[in-house]
Amino acid sequence: MLNFKEILNNKEYDFLKTNPHLGKNIILLVVSGSYAYGTNTETSDLDIRGVAIDTFSDLVGVTNFEQYEDKNTDTVIYSFKKFIRLLADNNPNILEMLFVKNEHIIYADELGKKLIDNREKFLSQKTMYTFSGFARAQLNRIENALARDEIAISEEKRQEHINRSVTNAIKNFEIRYNMTENALNTYVDLDKDERYRIFIDFNLKHIKLSSLIEINEQLSNILRDYNKTIGAKNKRKDDAHLNKHMMHLVRLYYMACEILEDETLHTYREKEHDLLLDIKNGLYRNPNGSLKDEFSILLNKLENRLNEAKNKTKLPKIVDKDMINDFMFEIYKEASIIK
Repeated sequence: MLNFKEILNNKEYDFLKTNPHLGKNIILLVVSGSYAYGTNTETSDLDIRGVAIDTFSDLVGVTNFEQYEDKNTDTVIYSFKKFIRLLADNNPNILEMLFVKNEHIIYADELGKKLIDNREKFLSQKTMYTFSGFARAQLNRIENALARDEIAISEEKRQEHINRSVTNAIKNFEIRYNMTENALNTYVDLDKDERYRIFIDFNLKHIKLSSLIEINEQLSNILRDYNKTIGAKNKRKDDAHLNKHMMHLVRLYYMACEILEDETLHTYREKEHDLLLDIKNGLYRNPNGSLKDEFSILLNKLENRLNEAKNKTKLPKIVDKDMINDFMFEIYKEASIIK
């Protein structure tokens, strides 16, 4: 087993001590990624995530700090203010940081421990949408990759592949922007030149212009991601990435179900450990690279379980804003940032 604290003493992690926004301002450091999920292998990278308290100047002065990222070591340290904002939004990557196993907590001072002690207060029904939204993003990547690989498929089939990604995105739009069901409806049809294309019907009322612009940008990104040139392909590497996306997709669904059903979270996925590694190792892919029917069946079961959990959960719809404000004030006061 890796000694995480010892690894952070290596020179490549010196920025944790020398960066003016980090150093003594760090209140929490945890292991993230595959080691935190229990899906690591011998070749897995070590991901570190953390929280640093804002300075008085960051809050009311001329300096600004939201996060520090060191790509060389796969480390991201968030400011406390940004961390709480993402936590209240039930961002999966942020929630996971507070629910890691004790052995994956590298450092936590009294303020960091207080964050962990109050972690359940930040759970809400919003996880239904944030976790499933992240999961659908993984599914988009999977479907786009498979569609690009199937050179011999018909144009109609190719457009249907893309449209499935669009449809998944629209489901998330309905939730995020409080749209009525089927406000956006896409389908594949022939255009005037007898070419298969994706068409869309709108039934929108009272939607903010800014939201419509965001929807357009996200749909454009799906098409751009599909059509981008990817150069010379390393098939083995591409398959490994695709399997990893499949694994994370399933992991996110299990986590969302656990939050809604048990009102807690385990970042380390002990119960699904073997299943997740099977997916990562490609056992749910056919010899031609396509997804096995068993994988689609699994996703449908998880989607149904998540919907059922949403209907039964006793969690609040959103995190209490007054609680958040009081908690932040308490932390800043204990850190002597405010009096």
